[in-house]
Amino acid sequence: MTTYLDAYSDAFTPQDGVSREDWIASRYRNVGGRKSIDVQIQRLLVLTTAEGRARVSFLQDYTSGSVRELKRPKTLDLVKGADNRWRIVGEWQGDPPPSTGAGKSWLACALAQHACRRGHSAYYQRVPRLGEELRIRHANGT
Repeated sequence: MTTYLDAYSDAFTPQDGVSREDWIASRYRNVGGRKSIDVQIQRLLVLTTAEGRARVSFLQDYTSGSVRELKRPKTLDLVKGADNRWRIVGEWQGDPPPSTGAGKSWLACALAQHACRRGHSAYYQRVPRLGEELRIRHANGT
């Protein structure tokens, strides 16, 4: 387990707001007791995002005991440490969440304006409010 956990930077933050201590405990429960783990990687894509930083995306086949997950998309953010070793600072099943300040809202507004100029109607809603709005509309049958 020491080698496994050493692949993660001290700056690694687990998903879903889980504390690092709880994440480490879950790794010991879910990985530490396994007799064998087989991981196969396909369609590896490495993008350098900045000096000493990279994003790695791939499809992962994972088999351990009765657990078998095939072709699961996975993304890792890596940082190169002072010791010249790459370590994981971010990990996601599938695509990572989009960065803040990337221009998503600006682009959505621009597309809506373009549609309106062409005679279409547009409805812009930020994702947290949209989820609530969709639940309400679904409950009303609209």
